[in-house]
Amino acid sequence: MSTGFSRVRYHLRMIPEAIKSRLTTSPFKPFVLKMGSGDEYVIRHPAFVSMSPGGRRLILWISDEESVDLDVLLVESLKDAKQNGNGRRRSA
Repeated sequence: MSTGFSRVRYHLRMIPEAIKSRLTTSPFKPFVLKMGSGDEYVIRHPAFVSMSPGGRRLILWISDEESVDLDVLLVESLKDAKQNGNGRRRSA
């Protein structure tokens, strides 16, 4: 009988690696981080993102002087960004 614990450990390792992979893919393709809270953040360019060496924290620049500090463990999923989509998203 599986407890689900292995699924949680898999998620904790895979989301930071998936983000790092998306940030370094060439050519870069914008993507969306969907948080457990339902908030979504569009990553339009890797220059607007800084990830901690351990992969737990992510700083996303929203504008020249505004940023958001995200806990990567609270990221629920990653998906490709729509090129011209409208929606309740914060973008950088």
